[in-house]
Amino acid sequence: MNAKSGRTTALTASALMSLAALTGAATTAAAASTPVAQTAVPIQLPADLAGHTYTLPTGDIVTVHGTGSGATYTVHGPDGRPAQAIEYDVGNGHAYVVPLSVIADDKGFDQAQFDIPALASAPAPPKPAVVPHYAMNILQVNATDLTGAPAVSAMTLLTNVDSVQRWGNVIPVVNGVARAAVPAGHYAAYTIFVTRSTGGPLNTEVDTDHVVVQNDLTVPQTGGVTTLTADERTATSQVTAATPRPSTTDVVQALLTRTDAAGQKGNLQLFGNSLWLSPQPKPQLGTLSYELVWGGGDPYGKDPYHYDLMYGPVDHIDANQTWPVDPHKLAVQHNTFDTDEALANQRGFFGVGAFLPNGGGGSTAVYPMNPSHLTEYVSAPMPGAQWTESYAPNIGFGTPIGSVPPLRMFVQPRVVSFVPGTETWRSWAHGPLTPQIGQVRGAGAVCGACADGSTLDMAFPPLVDSEPDTEILPLGAHSTHFSLYRDDTQIFSQDMADGAEVTGVPQQAGTYRAVFDMDMSGSGLSQSTGSHTDVTFPYRPTGDPALPTGDMCQAQGASTTPCQILPVLNLTYHLRTDGIEVGDKPVQKLDLTVGHQSFDGLGSHAAVTGATVSVSFDGGKTWTAAKVTKTGGGHFTAQWPNSAAKGTTPWLRVTATDAIGGAISQTVDNAYTIG
Repeated sequence: MNAKSGRTTALTASALMSLAALTGAATTAAAASTPVAQTAVPIQLPADLAGHTYTLPTGDIVTVHGTGSGATYTVHGPDGRPAQAIEYDVGNGHAYVVPLSVIADDKGFDQAQFDIPALASAPAPPKPAVVPHYAMNILQVNATDLTGAPAVSAMTLLTNVDSVQRWGNVIPVVNGVARAAVPAGHYAAYTIFVTRSTGGPLNTEVDTDHVVVQNDLTVPQTGGVTTLTADERTATSQVTAATPRPSTTDVVQALLTRTDAAGQKGNLQLFGNSLWLSPQPKPQLGTLSYELVWGGGDPYGKDPYHYDLMYGPVDHIDANQTWPVDPHKLAVQHNTFDTDEALANQRGFFGVGAFLPNGGGGSTAVYPMNPSHLTEYVSAPMPGAQWTESYAPNIGFGTPIGSVPPLRMFVQPRVVSFVPGTETWRSWAHGPLTPQIGQVRGAGAVCGACADGSTLDMAFPPLVDSEPDTEILPLGAHSTHFSLYRDDTQIFSQDMADGAEVTGVPQQAGTYRAVFDMDMSGSGLSQSTGSHTDVTFPYRPTGDPALPTGDMCQAQGASTTPCQILPVLNLTYHLRTDGIEVGDKPVQKLDLTVGHQSFDGLGSHAAVTGATVSVSFDGGKTWTAAKVTKTGGGHFTAQWPNSAAKGTTPWLRVTATDAIGGAISQTVDNAYTIG
């Protein structure tokens, strides 16, 4: 959808980080004296883009985007790394996220402390005028572990399949026994055993789940205590995949959706490093939907690779849980992980996340020593599901909780349409890192520069790397300043802003100019430490391309007309440097692409009329023009001698123009390092 209510809203989730972390200011341009009818306010981040966060009693943090059945979530530990957890929702207005560490503990827990309301797939049912009373009987769970002894700790999720709203709670098992008074009727039971250890190439924590599934359990109205026997040894089927290349499982995400006799649904999502299930036939009452996401490979070998695969749904749990893989139906992506020179030889994080149509989501956790590379094999998503990717060059891997350094850069998760049978190449965090109104692919994007009637929004994401659809959050100290002009009249100028929303826009042709300064000199990074961006673009009340309906336009407000994509120029830098942004050749080269803001290719296609590139070896005091060659369309090649001493960090200045009066000028401080 295009519309979101409210006017003082953000154009990118990355705006939050700029607004929250500002510590200084750039020089404010002098305001023009001519009064104008337009008014402008700084852009702020709407809560639905920032995500809601919940801190669990364990210190783990759950981040939820959206609400209801379409909500997605991730879980991170106090140290910022992905945490393993289960999530269950029995359709009664509540959803619970329980870290596996809690299940492995032998102390029990209060499930109310793990309630995440935003994940509930259905609202809480209204209280009936007459409160129903059900015949209650005692259910006793006898749980035994892999040795046949009473399980020190386990958890049974019991769901009534006559009506999921009648009963759907967890029963903590301590020392092999648990008892609860439950309504008589038919149930599905999932008893979860968790074993925690360390191992693998990085000696990280490994969570192994054995889940005993019992689809058809009856608690009679009479007859005393009903016993549920859950033997961990019956979870004999290990979930894995028959990958073409040898693989070790590192993450399994299984979604078990049980529909009761009335068609209401309850979900259990399992997320761990290793998963074993007990085989179960199709249930006799209601239905079962079993969906699976599997990840594994050899990400730390000499030729690192990883598989991310999505399957389902099926209506039973087969004894053979080795899932087939057709190599012809995989998309292949060759990833190169770059980093700032100051963060070299530190472990980062790379994850491919899966978000399922029935709710829930999780991500693989690969920790490359940067700079490095990884080949990713990915299956097509199931209908309604989506894949995302994210990357951080430095997460403080292996340091104690509480002393982890802050993430200095984090690539926001991007939705990826992996096409089976294709092979692509992608670099991450390859500099220079610059603010750009970029080129976005995939539904759900937020327009950086759009207009709807008399409202116009213009805002910069903090940083873009050499891929025009990447947004990078600089989490170290930085400051910004944004100014906006129409026809040489200043209408907005403010520190601590990435952009502005303008109302009262005159409905005649005009020219807008946006100036954005960003200072990252206090962030701890050594390259791309500052930038000055100046863009000019024409405004027309009609005629610009309409934003696709799957993307969001904050300027639209309550209007039903589609927003217009403003023809803002942008720059994509492919600087020929190594994985830590060092250029060690006598002649430095830059492949430059000049384009316009676009959404899946929709946007201005005005001809680019020219570009210039200059380099400074003395911090911007003097500039030398580079040799620029136009190679077709908006593509250019620039080259200049690396004539300064080794260790120098040159500045770059690029300008470009188009055929409809648009222009861009950008200066990047410390764009790379001479090696």
